[in-house]
Amino acid sequence: MPLIVRLFAWMILSHLTAWCGRAIAANVEKDVLPTATDLTAGASYLGGGTPGVTWDATFANVIYLLTTFTVNNNLALGTLNDLDATQALLITSNGSANRTLTLSGGGDTVAGSAVSDLLFLAANGSLAIQNGSRTLGLVIAADGNFDTAAGATLAIGSVVSGNFNLAKTGSGTLTLSAANTFGAAGKIFTLAGGTLNLNAAAALGMPGTLS
Repeated sequence: MPLIVRLFAWMILSHLTAWCGRAIAANVEKDVLPTATDLTAGASYLGGGTPGVTWDATFANVIYLLTTFTVNNNLALGTLNDLDATQALLITSNGSANRTLTLSGGGDTVAGSAVSDLLFLAANGSLAIQNGSRTLGLVIAADGNFDTAAGATLAIGSVVSGNFNLAKTGSGTLTLSAANTFGAAGKIFTLAGGTLNLNAAAALGMPGTLS
């Protein structure tokens, strides 16, 4: 093969490889440190950095010094995961203004989770998300799952919003206690497994279809 043809082929292959790498780039797991309090602070995570939509923020199966974690500023993550099987964890708001916690998906990388999970609780995990000193809104920014494994309990007292499809997966329990606004015409909420508790009249939001 002539040299110029080989060079041209190499250039095309290099560009395709780079493009594919960006297209399938996975999120990165970022473990919450045992000393953490504010989930918006990079210092709360192993390795530090700036929290963002490519982060799979993960409560590891360790002993946390405090079991209440605050969102002191608006926080956008890829996914949120709880692997702690021994402690009941709480995420709430703090500060002088209302806050949002946004989950954008992107491919959960945490062991035991599904790639389409937005929220994942491993077996026997216990996690609550609710308002604190100010309102804490939970925003879903992609189609995805709230996945609770066997014995896990996920209790969401915050308003869940976002015009996307949502599924409850896994054999654990999900409790929704706010007048939620997620979903709209053409969107589907799917109960694919486990137990779903609804503690408010509009807890299922506004999906076009329930299945």
